[in-house]
Amino acid sequence: MRINKNPAGKVFNNPSVFFLSIFFVSLWITLRRGLRKMLKYIYILAGFISLALGLIGIVTPGLPTTPFILLTAFLFAKSSPKLHQKLRENKVTGYYLNRIGQGLPLKARLVSIGIMWCMVCFSAFVIFDAGSKGRYIVLAAGVVGTVAQLIFLRKRKATPAPEVVVVESNPENKDL
Repeated sequence: MRINKNPAGKVFNNPSVFFLSIFFVSLWITLRRGLRKMLKYIYILAGFISLALGLIGIVTPGLPTTPFILLTAFLFAKSSPKLHQKLRENKVTGYYLNRIGQGLPLKARLVSIGIMWCMVCFSAFVIFDAGSKGRYIVLAAGVVGTVAQLIFLRKRKATPAPEVVVVESNPENKDL
């Protein structure tokens, strides 16, 4: 009785199976490259949709602006550095991105958290019945949102520029 130590090797003894497997692997690699390129265009399209909603939110009460502009910045950063740079340099959208990048002052964070908790309480106590799991999930999400705002949107301190130390070589002193 002969024991085959490499059962996979038996499959590739047939040349047609070997070339067929190479064909499918190369097809998979080609499709992955195409999917990445397609995903880039999907990110750009989603970024422009988000940008349009954010710009409409500037003049429309009730439609938030900053989350849509932040989403646009994320999508453009993933797809096109050129569009991301234009977004950051724009005087309208750059204002929102730089304001978040520097952090929010305490008063702005407290107002944001207060408005968020008004909506959380409305959702938890008006929409959901007493004792339902949805009420507890909404309250837990409110706690997570509060902690996230306190941590990620805090005012950042300006970091000083690093000092440059110039070292001159002295050819006369050979001890060093």
